Amino acid sequence: MSRSLPSWRDGATRDAILGFLERSADVPVADRVAYVDNDGTMWCEKPTYVQFEFFVDALQQRVAETPSLRDRPEFGAVLDGDMAAIGEIGLAKVAGALAALFDGQTPDEFATAVDDFIGRFRHRTFGTDLGGVIYQPMLELLAELRARDFSIGIVTGGGTEFVRQVSRPYYGVEPGMVVGTLIGYAFARDDGGKPVVRRTIAQIGSANEGGAKLEHIQALVG
Repeated sequence: MSRSLPSWRDGATRDAILGFLERSADVPVADRVAYVDNDGTMWCEKPTYVQFEFFVDALQQRVAETPSLRDRPEFGAVLDGDMAAIGEIGLAKVAGALAALFDGQTPDEFATAVDDFIGRFRHRTFGTDLGGVIYQPMLELLAELRARDFSIGIVTGGGTEFVRQVSRPYYGVEPGMVVGTLIGYAFARDDGGKPVVRRTIAQIGSANEGGAKLEHIQALVG
């Protein structure tokens, strides 16, 4: 008989999770919903966040085209990896400057940029692709939850659209079940008059951290 959660070490944590899974049989299937955190839980967040690497990569490409962008304090601090400078400038201001790199893009254009980055991504320390920094024990836990008819979502402090682009191929989680920090969109029409929405630099609501994660799960998914 195969062992549940084979990659998990024996101990109190594994026992607690197995106990939770066993008790879930008493919960109606319609109420079996599990949201799992992303950074540091589903994949490695050290030495930097995967999405931060995405923004750094995009910034490097822009600076190669327009070197003067490096003179902007927010961008210079990011390119130098100067965390002290980033702290002085303010994380919110730096994050806003990085998000603005994709201002005006359609969802499809942003998705293409994410796919391109993921195809080239190599972890700074391990040298592996994205699949190599996703935790096998957590994939096993998702499989156990699915076997018990749980609806599974991912909750993240990162940008919703970035995580949605990787949630299905890497986690088997539908994009609509991803709840993260939200960027605003503006309605427009393309050159042919077709309705489109384009990214803006505006953040909708608060960053998806702490208690906001529960608030946003309820507000966006219910």
